[in-house]
Amino acid sequence: MPNPASYVFYSRTIGFNGEISQNAINKQLRKHAVSSNAHCTEVPINIHAHQLRHAKASHWLADGMNILQISFLLGHAQLQTTMVYLDVTTEQEAKALATLEDENDKSISKVTCQIFVVCVP
Repeated sequence: MPNPASYVFYSRTIGFNGEISQNAINKQLRKHAVSSNAHCTEVPINIHAHQLRHAKASHWLADGMNILQISFLLGHAQLQTTMVYLDVTTEQEAKALATLEDENDKSISKVTCQIFVVCVP
C-alpha cells in the first residue's frame, strides 16, 4: 500500500518524502518543451508549471464547471483568487465575437446541411 505522506512528484536526492522544488519542476518542463518544440513549434519553450495549472482551470471553466468547484480543486483559500479565470474567458469571448463579419449582429446564423450516402459494392 502506498504511503499517503509520499509525494507523487518527489525529490531524487531526498526520496519519496521530499518535495520537488518549483525550480526543478520548471527545469524538467523546459527540457521537455524544447524537445517537443522541435516537432511542434506551437509548444512554448519557456513553459512553467503555473501555465499548466492556469490552462487546466480555464478549460474547466470553458467546459461549464462551476467557479466554486474550480476554486476548491485548485486549493484557493479565497474565491477572489479564482475569479481571475472569469476575466480570461470573458476576454476570449469578446475576441471571438469581434471576429464576426457584422459587428452589430452577434448571433450565428443557422446552417443547413445535406447528408449524402454513398454505397460501395
